Amino acid sequence: EGIVFRKSSGFCIDFPRHDPSSYMVGTEDGLVHRCGTSYNEQYLETYYGHSGPVYRVRCNPFLSHAFLTCSADWTMRLWTTKPVPGHQGDTPLLTFQSTDLNDAVNDVVWAPNN
Repeated sequence: EGIVFRKSSGFCIDFPRHDPSSYMVGTEDGLVHRCGTSYNEQYLETYYGHSGPVYRVRCNPFLSHAFLTCSADWTMRLWTTKPVPGHQGDTPLLTFQSTDLNDAVNDVVWAPNN
């Protein structure tokens, strides 16, 4: 007879190459949190979009504001930390669906060359 409160576990982490003051964390609840090295008790921003655990978050090595995620919900998503006109900031820019809807997407990686 009370409110149950729980923080989800972090499943993956990545650091933007050109921003040493922040890092991205993917969680078992399908959220992605942008965290700061100066803030240990709060998130700088939370991104919503996955309906399953986020298995990998990868920051773009060339554009520090772009990052990719993949999840148990069979999707890969492209995100940005910068505002884009006409786009809600905490939702993905693009979503890519796995062709085999029975398998989770366990990893995602950027192309090594720009």
